[in-house]
Amino acid sequence: MTRALIIGDLAVDISAHTSDRIVAGRNILIENPKMIAAGVAGNMAWYLRQLGVKPHVAATVGVDSWGTLLKQQLKEAKVRMELVRTSSKKPTAFFVVLVDSRGERTMIGSRSANTEFKITSEEIVDISPQWIHISGYSLLNRNYAELMKAVRHASEELAVPLSTDLEGISAEGRHVNLEGATVFCNEEEFLDYFGVSYRKMTGKMRQSIVVKAGPDGCYLMTESRLIHFPSVAKTVVDTTAAGDAFNAGFIASALNGNGETVACRFGNVVAALKITKMGAKVMLPPEELTTFRAGL
Repeated sequence: MTRALIIGDLAVDISAHTSDRIVAGRNILIENPKMIAAGVAGNMAWYLRQLGVKPHVAATVGVDSWGTLLKQQLKEAKVRMELVRTSSKKPTAFFVVLVDSRGERTMIGSRSANTEFKITSEEIVDISPQWIHISGYSLLNRNYAELMKAVRHASEELAVPLSTDLEGISAEGRHVNLEGATVFCNEEEFLDYFGVSYRKMTGKMRQSIVVKAGPDGCYLMTESRLIHFPSVAKTVVDTTAAGDAFNAGFIASALNGNGETVACRFGNVVAALKITKMGAKVMLPPEELTTFRAGL
């Protein structure tokens, strides 16, 4: 089984549907909330495991019941946790996730313990992953330069692919060295980060960028071309973690030896299956995955 290291946040999601408008100064009551062990690292690991990849997670949780819950659920999902740290100073991260009638979500919360995360290139090399992904949220940390240096050094020493996303850092105006990495983002994140539309940047990039475009599917931008892959989604219940599911689908496909075009199509498939159900982590129907894989 192939191995992937996911460096990113772990958090508890309190998720629910709401038909009310979110208005400042107003109380909003939700019915039937669900508590889900999530975060970018937890979500991506969850989908990678279902797609036949052995995931290792690197993140930080607090010394509290939510941290215990996260580690227990990771263990049950057979996710490796050698690089999950514990902070005695900050609590486990949490987010309240409100999903409207269109399946769009609004998130309010705190990264908390994840802001203290540290890792060395030696620790990554010891895991010996065949793919390394670092979340843009991890690159919001004050030690982001050291994190990226460690990740890039390990990627080069192991001669394995490196990927990241612009989620979080694009809105903060922070820039990192993306050369050689596969970059995931949505249209707004691309515009925030580069200052122009992805169409205007075609042929000017020195790495592959995958732009996730929601109902329009995704776009693959390389040094010489821009390719569109239409969405295969038919039903939208909850878009929470759709991007994480896409990233996992892309990485799993690439680790199976497929090129970027097939990986983009499979990423669309995994995201489309995820959004048919409520919550950040859902079970993907194996029969539909098999059918789509055959079609690809």
